[in-house]
Amino acid sequence: MNDKYILCLPRGCGFNDVLCQIYLAFQFAKKTNRTLMLDTRLSGLADSLSDYFELTIIDTSIILGVKTEDLNNLNQLSCFPHKYEGKLQWIYHRFLAIDAKKIYQWPYFNTIRNIINVITYALNCSELNTILQKTNFILNHITARENNFQIELDKLENHPADIIVHHLSGGGEDSIRILEILKLRKSIINVINGTTNFLGSDYDAIHIRNTDYESDFVSFVEQIKQKLQNRRVLLCTDNYNVIKVVRAILNQSEIITINKYYPKSKKKNIPIHFQWHLSKEKIRSNNISMLAELLAMANAKRIFYPDLIDNIHKTSVSGFSLLAKNLNPRPDRVNQLMRINS
Repeated sequence: MNDKYILCLPRGCGFNDVLCQIYLAFQFAKKTNRTLMLDTRLSGLADSLSDYFELTIIDTSIILGVKTEDLNNLNQLSCFPHKYEGKLQWIYHRFLAIDAKKIYQWPYFNTIRNIINVITYALNCSELNTILQKTNFILNHITARENNFQIELDKLENHPADIIVHHLSGGGEDSIRILEILKLRKSIINVINGTTNFLGSDYDAIHIRNTDYESDFVSFVEQIKQKLQNRRVLLCTDNYNVIKVVRAILNQSEIITINKYYPKSKKKNIPIHFQWHLSKEKIRSNNISMLAELLAMANAKRIFYPDLIDNIHKTSVSGFSLLAKNLNPRPDRVNQLMRINS
């Protein structure tokens, strides 16, 4: 292991964005000869990547899962951004106290509500088990309210800090590249196979995201109706209400789905990957269902997905749709993930 590190904490994002952020950190680690430490518990996985994946290569400079003792050791080192030096755990507590609460309040989230959530979290958090720890956590929030994680890795190649913290979100198509070094754990493959074996080999797939990002999926499905007539169609979506609508439109197709948990807030449907408030068992089940859908779409004869309607982020395609599309023509990559010898 090297004596310098990059700690990659993908922030609040879905699986495609998680992989993209890991790829950025991976490239930076290789270029600067740093050890890459990955922790995806603050991402939409809400769990450690190492519980689902292994490396395809033996590389001690890549650590897929960060433990509490790792953070304790890293807290002894210099850090960038400097304000997190010696208190890396604060990043985790802050996310769970504030960002994870946006599940129910996004986008109407203000400073007063932030402070209330921070105080409530500090009082109830068992890891902050003394009055001093609870007080310090609240004071840290007050003195470092802004996130200030918008760092540019390419400008930090010669930075002297022992630890560079990469705590961002953002997607693209680099996700397919980082999958070159990952394979699923056998235990996960066994569950996925048991979940998807009913599909057979001759089916099409539709992916529709319609929660925080929305789409005119009704018009889209009407447009592709003739192409899917008399076909078996796997429907993957983050909105349960989409299923009955699609089934009504594609009434001459066999619509099949993979069972999963669809969360709801009081105000609107929310993405499935906003799951930090769920039990460990439900998070794991959701993640395996997500991976099963991804691989099932990758094995489909054809994939269809509508463009998104989003005037804020200017995103035209769901990252998950993009990842499935990029995997679909790469059976070698799918086989690698599933440990199938070609």
